[in-house]
Amino acid sequence: MALRIRIRKNNGILYRVLDKDGNRVGVPIKASDFHFKPTHRNLKVRFLYNEMNPNRTKDSLRVKNSIDFTLYGKQNVSLPRLMNILQKDGIDTVIRKNEEGKLYGITYLDHRTKCVFNGSALGKQYSANGITERCIEDPFSLHQQKSQMIGMDVGQAASAGNVYQVGNGSSLESDKSLESLLSPVKDGEYTPHQLKKPKRKKQKGFSMGF
Repeated sequence: MALRIRIRKNNGILYRVLDKDGNRVGVPIKASDFHFKPTHRNLKVRFLYNEMNPNRTKDSLRVKNSIDFTLYGKQNVSLPRLMNILQKDGIDTVIRKNEEGKLYGITYLDHRTKCVFNGSALGKQYSANGITERCIEDPFSLHQQKSQMIGMDVGQAASAGNVYQVGNGSSLESDKSLESLLSPVKDGEYTPHQLKKPKRKKQKGFSMGF
């Protein structure tokens, strides 16, 4: 705790390695321990230089053109697909969603020009709301929602004591019909009258033995 207070007081920065789930791995490393000195003071100067860099406008056009080229005239591009296409062009997209899953923030990291842009800084149509309007709903998430709704309906039906319907929708009110289908048929039972063989009448008298 004392180390954190001292670092904050002196505008220090600690860097940590994160795993794929965002959990901290290993011990933190002070910014001054790196040979290129990514300290608070040096980064602040670098950020000011980048904001005043005349090439920043040109670099932002590259990001906007990549987004427009991907979405122009297309009605089937979801946000995950857009992110995948931009990544192949050297642009990573960082999105931020609330607890309800609604997109409220988006940032673009261009590795080729080494520039980072907030969506709202590029323009309204590149912001979180603008991208949401320009992209279609993710088909995978829609499939998940439908599966969840179907699961809920089945669960509600089971809890209400309903039964499944088969064929033309007639319900199996009891197991008697199933038992009747599976029970063995006795000899002569359910045989049509036309197919029954007539019984031979016994002749009175003595048999000749033939």
